[in-house]
Amino acid sequence: MNPIAAAAVHEQRNEEIEVLRAVAVIFVLFHHYQGLVLGYPQFYGYVEGMWSGVDLFFCISGYVIARSLLPALQGKRGRPFWREVAKFWIKRWYRIIPAAWLWIVALMIVIGLKGIKGNSIFWYDTFAAMFQYANLHFYRCTVDARLHCGSFQPYWSLSLEEQFYLVIPFAAFLFRNRLWWFVAALALAQLGLARHHWTGLSGFLRTDAIALGVLLAVASRRQGYRALEPKLLAGWAGPVVSVLLLVGFGVIAHKRPFPPYMGAVAILSAVLVWIASYAKGYLMPAGWLRTVAVTIGARSFSIYLAQIVCFLIARKLVERILPADTPDGPLKLGLTLTTGLVVLALLVEASYRLVEVPWRRRGRLLVERMSPDLVNNGRLDATSPQP
Repeated sequence: MNPIAAAAVHEQRNEEIEVLRAVAVIFVLFHHYQGLVLGYPQFYGYVEGMWSGVDLFFCISGYVIARSLLPALQGKRGRPFWREVAKFWIKRWYRIIPAAWLWIVALMIVIGLKGIKGNSIFWYDTFAAMFQYANLHFYRCTVDARLHCGSFQPYWSLSLEEQFYLVIPFAAFLFRNRLWWFVAALALAQLGLARHHWTGLSGFLRTDAIALGVLLAVASRRQGYRALEPKLLAGWAGPVVSVLLLVGFGVIAHKRPFPPYMGAVAILSAVLVWIASYAKGYLMPAGWLRTVAVTIGARSFSIYLAQIVCFLIARKLVERILPADTPDGPLKLGLTLTTGLVVLALLVEASYRLVEVPWRRRGRLLVERMSPDLVNNGRLDATSPQP
């Protein structure tokens, strides 16, 4: 089995990573609570710090991507190196873009032609989301009050990830076996900075959590990594420590007790990914709860993209169900939350099964057909039709 396939199998079997993805997306949904349901703004004061779920996503992504990409690049020069890079970018495109563009179009449909016709702000948001510069676009919105951006806020983090994965192969080409020096320097340069998650250019270009995930991936392939396994977390200790870490994770993001609080969030994200990397049930033991978490984690990308559309649909449905003079209160809030979660579950499942999985499979097949070793070994027919 080639390095990419071996790494992919390993990551697919690591349910703890999926558990962390579930935690991350749940954090994000709580953080976006006020914009999703438009009720009880005072509750937002308790969940505002859950923006940290995005940094956990960053760290998970850095770890998972580097586990497959870096071994594929190792020892290659010239054309074979760039062939592997091209294969990585193709797989990434098939993994990300179809679902991302689907939910952009879905938002256009839900808002309706009347809502977007002549709305230049909406179109600025749309192009920024589609072409992966939404982080820079939303940074401009924080310094230029005339822009009033907001339609595609979740896409800023996706744009930052794609920019990182566009650059990292070039860094691997330049630094070769010393790539980890570059990645470590990138992380260290940011961890001690005083930043805010939604203001300042450094907040929209923060790559310390991704870089720490890459470093974990590099370390996990060293012989000494197994000796660092936190075996003391076996049994009940693991879930207890994990919950404490997540509480600290959220409290630091919310209270901001010291200027480099974002660096602390990135470090705690790396600790959680490190525990999960051993796939030993240290975060969450096997059982129905982990099964639910793994199911949510596998669909976390679609959940992240679909949340705005689904709750916008829910609010429109609730407006039709309740009388126009119904005041804001528990009834309206409860109905909006329930309807939103049902719509989210249904549409996310459709997105996952009909878009994410098939397009991901197409990307893998296309990349396999670019691998001469697989064709020469008879594992694939070089004349087989394109997917």
